[in-house]
Amino acid sequence: MSKNNDKPKRNKPKILTKYNQFFVPRLRDVPVWVREGATDEEIAKRLNIHIWTLGDYRRKHSKFAEALERPTKWETHVYPRLAEIQKWFEEGVNAEDIIRKLDIGKTTWYEYIDKHPMLAELVKWSRSVPISHVENSLLKAATG
Repeated sequence: MSKNNDKPKRNKPKILTKYNQFFVPRLRDVPVWVREGATDEEIAKRLNIHIWTLGDYRRKHSKFAEALERPTKWETHVYPRLAEIQKWFEEGVNAEDIIRKLDIGKTTWYEYIDKHPMLAELVKWSRSVPISHVENSLLKAATG
């Protein structure tokens, strides 16, 4: 027999880390704080940890990272206002003004157009609106 087989295996006691002791029991509180609009700094303060530790825990523990997830501006600023965006396009408002009204960045706007087909369709449709207005005006002018 080899030396490894002679010794009975011992189960090592699980070492309780600070994360397991102090934060796992409070994981239910974190999403509530996020919904209330607490910043990472405020959450770290409530958990009595440094902001860097919060970042470490976010990277190391997927459940903690999931609890800290915030809604995107797509969910809060753009998607709920798709009907308004369509109306603005119908009224002839340009994309830059719409971006300003939605309080998002230009890069974010184009990112969302690439990611979300419904917005891409809306923008594509909006480009045809001024053309149809011009066509209708020309038809009116031609027919008197």
